[in-house]
Amino acid sequence: MVYDAFAFLPPPETVSFSPKTWLQRDLQRLEALSLQYPQRRPKPLAFSDGKGLVAGTSSALAVHAGTEALRKGGNAMDACLTTALTEIALAAGSHVSYAGVANILYYDSSTGDTYNLDAGWNKPYYIDPAQIPEHHSGLSNGASVLVPGFIAGVSTASETYGLLPLSKLLEPALYFAMKGFKLPSDLAEEIKKNYHQRSLLST
Repeated sequence: MVYDAFAFLPPPETVSFSPKTWLQRDLQRLEALSLQYPQRRPKPLAFSDGKGLVAGTSSALAVHAGTEALRKGGNAMDACLTTALTEIALAAGSHVSYAGVANILYYDSSTGDTYNLDAGWNKPYYIDPAQIPEHHSGLSNGASVLVPGFIAGVSTASETYGLLPLSKLLEPALYFAMKGFKLPSDLAEEIKKNYHQRSLLST
């Protein structure tokens, strides 16, 4: 007998992705993993009930958020974006940032088509390229400040290839940003090293 597991899932708008809905033992276990020293910390990698594999770069909590997206009716793009958005919040914008860029490769198994979404740096749409000073010209001009494409790329990827609303994918990141989280030792050391009394963080 073959059946569609997704037919029994509740509507996306009624599902919460917030970590406040996670099992407490899972939250505690993942938090303990994230607090281990980098050399001992396992690679953030997880399967989601046979629906797929979710990988991240630094945070087991972020990867769990991605597996929850799969488990609660999302597809690979939903899991990818949820993981990335949560990972940035948990990295406190240190090595990854919402003001960054993205290059997203997406394979649609139903059609066999592969798509590449380039969310790199861009200029304001109303700026004439002739107004932008040449690189290393020494001229001061705000038009030379490029616009990061990460958020635009995430929004486009979610709308084009995802199944769930972007507002749902943001819930884990918003939870940790608003509730706070325990800092891993390496991140705490980086913040302490780069702290500046006047500018808060040196860049």
